[in-house]
Amino acid sequence: MPRTVTTAKRATLLARAQRGEWLLPQEVADILGVHRATVVRMLDQGNLTYRNRPGNASKPYREADPKQVLAMYRRRTKVHQVTEPTRDTPSTSVA
Repeated sequence: MPRTVTTAKRATLLARAQRGEWLLPQEVADILGVHRATVVRMLDQGNLTYRNRPGNASKPYREADPKQVLAMYRRRTKVHQVTEPTRDTPSTSVA
């Protein structure tokens, strides 16, 4: 189960991604609202581009491409938007 993330935390992470900062798997999970293991699987399967965090050769951390994370976020939010149903009822006149 994904952890609960506040709107402010998600906004901060989205702002970092918009500035082009590469994100750790947990940060991506917090943005997308999924479990960290799901993000790791996406990285392993090549569904999300990553790089090894620079300067840490002994224990490399993977960082996700911010452009792809933002694109995924936009797709997810677009799919989950609630739209108001339209009523296209024909008008009837009483004669």
